[in-house]
Amino acid sequence: VAAEEVPEYRERLAASRRELAQYRYSAGRWADADRVYRAAIDDLRQLLLGDPRVAAYHERSAATLSNLAVVLRSLGETAESERTLREALDEYEQYRSFVQSPAPPIAYRVGRAASLTTLGQLLRDAGRNADAEEALRDALGEFQRLAGDLPGNPQFHHGLAVARGNLGYLLRQTGRPEDAEKEFRLAIASSKKLVQNDADDPDFADALALSSRRLADILYGTDRHAEAVELYGNAIALRERLAQKLPHIPDHASRLAWLLATCPHEESRDPERALELATNAAASVPDNGTYQSVLGIAQFRAGDWAAGKSTLESAGKLRPVDDPVSAFFLAMCHHRLGEKEAASQWYDRAADWMRDKRPQDPELIAIRAEALRLLSSPLPK
Repeated sequence: VAAEEVPEYRERLAASRRELAQYRYSAGRWADADRVYRAAIDDLRQLLLGDPRVAAYHERSAATLSNLAVVLRSLGETAESERTLREALDEYEQYRSFVQSPAPPIAYRVGRAASLTTLGQLLRDAGRNADAEEALRDALGEFQRLAGDLPGNPQFHHGLAVARGNLGYLLRQTGRPEDAEKEFRLAIASSKKLVQNDADDPDFADALALSSRRLADILYGTDRHAEAVELYGNAIALRERLAQKLPHIPDHASRLAWLLATCPHEESRDPERALELATNAAASVPDNGTYQSVLGIAQFRAGDWAAGKSTLESAGKLRPVDDPVSAFFLAMCHHRLGEKEAASQWYDRAADWMRDKRPQDPELIAIRAEALRLLSSPLPK
């Protein structure tokens, strides 16, 4: 009998491919992770063809599809990411239908909630805010129930904190800063407890840093500078520890570089450190468009406008979607180099995208304002 025809072989092969894909994703090798996840999904589909009544095959297929959707979102493949997520949600329903239990299994509840969180992020990025809010509130409610049913499981509290943080970001984008602040504070409180109980889990620290930065943005924009600066400092410290402790995961270096290059509180910025971190992350995975974009922004902040322009243009070729942040910084690079027409074209392109998709995005508003101030100033001689 050929090995491919033995179900146990296919199961173990799919499991090994999933682990390999997870490693490659964490290492910033997103295109490699995409290919390996697809191979794992093919293995699981073969198993389902052999026996579609096995609930475990549907659960593993759903989880793998959901992971692939995260990779596709990182790669900028938003439409395919959404299709993959909806396929994952369908698989979770198939899984539920084959489980002989009156209560939904924990794996179904957790997987579905995590998939809905990612779906909410995708829909928010696409400007489909009502659908995004529905998905995020559904995910938040499920994680609340899971945390209530099994309060000793930290992953449920982490899922709840992540869902709250994403909902908070959406609420701010849609003009509800007070509601957003409430969600961010709840997310921070949950993540703080998780970090205190397990300081070694990088996901807990990453979630705390992100919500701290986003709450700080709200506070800084409403003249509550003291608390905002403290939160910016907390976020930087958390990301610095992650970057130093896990140097083999370039995401941590790139995220710290982004924060040090774009923090609204200019005294909290560190252009030299941002450039060092961004250079290392981009060098480790040259075909990662996100890392290249952050490097271009760090080069701009460090005053190397020609290098920033070149890097941002190259980064744009690595991602299939428009990136308004990179476009605004490209506009500023062109202006600094005395290229007025190109600067205006890139600014208009970014502003048009922002108006159509995310008109109230707080980070984009701040970057657009900076770009507009610079482009309104005299050209350098």
